[in-house]
Amino acid sequence: MRECLYEVFVADTEFARTINYHVRYQVYCEQKSYEEASDGFIDLERDEWDDRSVHFIVRDRESGEWCAALRLVKPNPGSLLPLESFSQIDDDLLSGRRHKAVELSRLCKPKVKGVSAREEGRSTGAAVLTLLSSVARYCRDHDYSELFCLTSPSVIRMMPSSWNLRPVGPAAEHRGTRFPYSLDIDSILGFYDELSPAVGYSNFSHAFGGAPIRQFA
Repeated sequence: MRECLYEVFVADTEFARTINYHVRYQVYCEQKSYEEASDGFIDLERDEWDDRSVHFIVRDRESGEWCAALRLVKPNPGSLLPLESFSQIDDDLLSGRRHKAVELSRLCKPKVKGVSAREEGRSTGAAVLTLLSSVARYCRDHDYSELFCLTSPSVIRMMPSSWNLRPVGPAAEHRGTRFPYSLDIDSILGFYDELSPAVGYSNFSHAFGGAPIRQFA
């Protein structure tokens, strides 16, 4: 069993959340210009969905750099998932199961200056696949059975075909053409059968200290 190149942490302290928001800022504000910095904070990006989300951050084991992030938007009685503001999910997929449905969003890895496109693609792929597999394990551990995201077919083509990602609603125009996709948690975890003891996540507070945010205390 080989050691994973990346470590995944649940951002369960305010400091860890700040790391998540800063990684997002680098991608969505500086590199893509999709968003503006949060009010009052020069290098952080956040929005109204963050307060009902679990945040994840990724560290490169070799360099120690925080190099990727995402969040899971949790279910909230009577509220839609963010992607439903732009598209919709087939009704039969959520009927009676909305309380077990989460949305994966703000998945990002900043580009590194001075790195070739080939090497950048290789490192991005490894970091993202490790992060997604760890998130799938988190969903399993916390009894979330329905995992969705809004993204483009070009991004989906980067994922292993065995993950069984499939569109589950109509196309939406949101920074290009995107579709709501369902991610099969069992298929993602099965892809990592041999690595499963090494592919997982830890709480930031357990690894580095700090007071857990109330939802994790």
